[in-house]
Parts: sequence; C-alpha cells; structure tokens
Amino acid sequence: MIHFMKRWVALCVPLIATIGAAQGAPTSDGWMTYNKGYDSQRYSGLAQINTRNVSQLRPLCETELGDMGSLQSGILIVGSRLFVATPRTTVALDATTCAVLWRHVHHGATASIMSPSNRGPGYGEGKIFRGTAMGELLALDATTGKEAWRVVGADPAKGEFFSSAPIVWHGRVYTGTSGGDFGSQARVMAYDSKDGHELWRFHVIPTGTEPGADTWQLAAGEHASGGAVWGSYSLDPVRGELYVVTGNPAPALAPHFRKGDNLYTNSVVVLDAATGKLRWHSQLLPNDALDYDLVAAPVLYRDALGRARLAVAGKDGNLNVLDAHSHERLFKVPVTTVLNQDKVPTVDGVHICPGIYGGVAWNGPAFDPVQKSLTVGAIDMCMQVYYHGGDMTNPAASFGTMAFSTKDPMDVISGWVTSVNGTTGEVLWKYHTEGAVLAAVTATAGGIVLTGDTYGHFLALDSHTGQALLNVATDGALTGGVVTYAVQGKQYVAYAAGGVVRGNLVKSVVAPKIVIATLDAPVGAPRRVVIPSLDVVPASSNDPHSAETRGEALYGPLCSICHGPNGEGMTAPRLRGIDQRKDQRPIATIIKDPAVGMARFYPNVLSDQDVADLTTFLEQLK
Repeated sequence: MIHFMKRWVALCVPLIATIGAAQGAPTSDGWMTYNKGYDSQRYSGLAQINTRNVSQLRPLCETELGDMGSLQSGILIVGSRLFVATPRTTVALDATTCAVLWRHVHHGATASIMSPSNRGPGYGEGKIFRGTAMGELLALDATTGKEAWRVVGADPAKGEFFSSAPIVWHGRVYTGTSGGDFGSQARVMAYDSKDGHELWRFHVIPTGTEPGADTWQLAAGEHASGGAVWGSYSLDPVRGELYVVTGNPAPALAPHFRKGDNLYTNSVVVLDAATGKLRWHSQLLPNDALDYDLVAAPVLYRDALGRARLAVAGKDGNLNVLDAHSHERLFKVPVTTVLNQDKVPTVDGVHICPGIYGGVAWNGPAFDPVQKSLTVGAIDMCMQVYYHGGDMTNPAASFGTMAFSTKDPMDVISGWVTSVNGTTGEVLWKYHTEGAVLAAVTATAGGIVLTGDTYGHFLALDSHTGQALLNVATDGALTGGVVTYAVQGKQYVAYAAGGVVRGNLVKSVVAPKIVIATLDAPVGAPRRVVIPSLDVVPASSNDPHSAETRGEALYGPLCSICHGPNGEGMTAPRLRGIDQRKDQRPIATIIKDPAVGMARFYPNVLSDQDVADLTTFLEQLK
C-alpha cells in the first residue's frame, strides 16, 4: 500500500504542477509575483541551501542596472529569467549568469520626477506588467522586451502615479494609484491583460452618496484625499477576492482637518476580483494622525489549527492578525519600538515611535507553513513631529501640514527581524540589525530566513532561533527583493542592492545592482555585468541653461525621494526658499560633505561636474 501511494504521488504531483502552470499559478521553484504566490507568504520549498551550508553562499555574479535612483523593486523569476524594474527601465537577466537579455527604457532623463521609485513588475500570460511615474501601465513581451501596449491610468498633474507591483489573474492586471499625500484620491483598477482597457475601478476615498463618504467631516477648503496604494496585492483564487491595503489620509498629521474615520484609508480592503465590488474591509487605524500607512500586501495563511488567517503589518510597527472569516482582529504584536501612537501632532511637537518613515513598509511578513510562524522586518526609529499650520515658509514643511526631526542622534536608527507564532501571537525571537530593515524577508524549507538591511548587510538567519548564519557586506543598501529559486535543479539566491534610500537610513549610495549567489560560486570577485547608464542630459556649451537642465535631471532620481518632486519637502526639509536652510554652507559643500541624516552621493555617484550642475539647479529654488 505504501509503495502504491508513493507511485501515486510520483505520478500525480507533476500532473498537478502542470495544471497549476497552465492556470498561471506560481510554481515552487520560481517567483512569479512580488511575494511569490497570490497568498503573499514568501515561502520557498527549496532546501538545497540550508542551515548547514548557507555560510558557504557567495555571490556568483552581479549586474549594475544603469539607472541611478531608488531600487525598491521586487524580483521575479520565470523559468531561467530574472525580471526587475528601476524607476525608468525594466530589465530581464539570465537568472544563472546575470547576462542581460533585454532592457526596456520607458522614460529618459527629462521625464517627470514624480515618485522616483517603483515596487517592481508583475508577470502573467507571457507578459511583464509595470507602472510608471507618468501614470502609465505598460505590458512588455517577457521574451523580447517589446512593448505590447501602454495605457494612461493616472494623472501626475493631480499627484497620481503608479508605483505598486501589479499582480495578474484570469486575464486581469490589478494595480492602484499612489500619491495620496499630494492631494489625490486613490483608486484600485483592473485592466484587461490583452489590450490594457480598464475593466473596473474601486474608489478608496468615497465621495457623494457612496458608502463611507460621511466618514470625512472636512474643514472649510479641504477635500478628502489619500489612501495611496503603493506596495503590492494578495488574492484568494478560490473565493475570487483581491486583498488591498491602503495608505494614510491627507492632509497628513492634521486629523482636525478631516474628522471622522476617513474610510477607506489605513485599511485592508477586500474586493471581488471579477467586478471590483467591495466584499468587506477592516480599518486598522481610523483617522490616522501620524502618517502610518499600510503598505505591504496581506499574508493569507492557515494557523496550526487550520483556521484561515490574514496578517498585515504597517508603518505603525505592529503586526496584526485577523480572522479571515469573522474579520475580527485576533492579536497585534509590536515588531519595533512603539510609543505615543495615541498622540496628535502639536505646535510644540510630540515624540512618536516609529517615526513617519519607520515601522514596516512595502515588504511585509513571510509565513513558514511548517513552523506556522510569521517573520517580518522593521525600521526602528523615533521622531519628533510638529504641526505648523501649513506655514510653507518653514524650511522643514512637508505637504503643508507637518515638520519633523529626530529627537535622538541619527545613528540610533536601526532595524529588527521578528518571528511570531502565527497561531498565538507569541514572539519567538528577535534579531537586531545595524541598519533599517526595508528589504524583503523570505523563509525557506532549508530552515533559513533571508533578508538584509540598509547598511548593506545581506543576512541568512536560522528560522528556529534567529541566529545569524551569514552576514555579508554587499556595498549597497538592501531595500528591494530577496528571492530564492531553482534552475535545472540548482538553487540560487538573488537580491537587489544599492540605489537611493532616504538619507538617514543609509551610509552612502552606490549604483543599483542585482546580485545572484550560489553555494559553489568561485572564490574571488563575482562576475560583473554593467548596463550602460541612461544619459542624464548631455552638457552643451551652446546652451546657457544646460547646467540647470542637467541639475534638474539629477535632482529627480537622487533628491526628490526625500525633498519632494518640486522641492516642497517630504521626509527631508523643504528646498523651496533654500536660503532659509539651517546649514548655511555653500550648496556644493553640503552635497559633497553632507550632515548626518543626508545620503552621501559624492564621489560614488556624483562627479564634480554633476555637483556643479545640481548646485545650479538648486540655487534657482530660492
């Protein structure tokens, strides 16, 4: 009987896998969505790399991606191909050699500088799908990189853009708009994967007679906005449900302008995947006063008793687990320092933990179905937050309502990796990292958890104990994908490193790259592939505005992520009215020798000419 069962499994498992592949389901050795599967568990059943040998894992090759900006992209593995997105390009690599198969450039240096970041591509039906800062959704042939279609679904002039990683199911591409802090009203859309026409949309911010519109009691002159969707998505194929998490209401840090619960911000929103109709929602932070977005896609799992659960973590630094049927919140576990989250910003300031760019961002928990544990990375940083009444002459003004500073020295910012019992909420172990943990977290059947921090440490932790089994300096902040996969029976690990990170989370900036590692990589420097850099704007001795033009092009990918697309201030001080800055040194000196809390670009990224051109552009912001 046992022999018969073994033969039955041997025959049926390949058949089941074939059926799954035919339906577009992610395979066990690949990584076909941002979080591997529709359930967003980020678990790999591969065990060739395990607790006994992971210390021998070494870089095999790396590819410098040629687009200086942020690198927050997830990594997709389809067959033997690796796909990754930068703000202006989409790249396909050989997943075993780092060789460049194709690069698609959708915008050059003169494109809008709105949102110089992207969470990455989605895959389905032989195409790669991605959003852009110009509000476009692109479909590219996965084999050739040739553009299949391009549609405009968001308006940058209204503060809208696409930065989330789409997912694909049953001929539909799911995505949503980002940019809520700029005054836009977020929405979720489904597009036809064949030609890009819109199938349905759901408004995150209800208006008029829509249910929930009465949860916005607005001050004179204000309008409901926010709810940005800027991570990725989960999906239950059996129930046909799309799971979306939403960001903070706006204006941020000013809840008295928008009294009420402010639906459907800071919520888990569950939609009918076929029609976009609301099935149910759970608002975890009504009338958010502290910019505590929910960003990372929820994890769908079953606990040790077989009960359906939903795990979601946000910028407030808490891991929440909900009953997937009753929608009740079962437990909430802090995964970083949590303090004063019931406070509202005042003119005198309040001290909060995490600060507005702490906690858990676009990379959420991983679930180990064997241990029934959830493991999540987080940023540990506190912040003094002030309400300044919309005084935009304040050089620290951001979005017209807030100003902030760290109360403690900047070097106290660090990170945590925390493992939690997915059934009871008990903390199993915690690992403290030198840098912030923004990178993806991946659990494997080999008993390891893979992740990294913004100080450039690639980490492999024992999933049972949290002990560090591998800690490798990568010479670049890890803020994007970390995946493991198999090609022809051999297991690999790939991770995104380098690129621009919010200034106080990184020591220095290096060019964005993808690193592929294996157990049997040759000793010595890994094979290096360099994609030619996108031209910024060629200098011209005949154009008196050439320096300013080049400086503006540099500002977009390097500076706007912190200082705002137009110098209005975001997570770094306002540059409009730059003469009011506290640091009165010459601008070029500040760029070359930044104060603590500002990223260092010179000389790794910026040349002396680049510094001069960037200075020319910044000086006209006076």
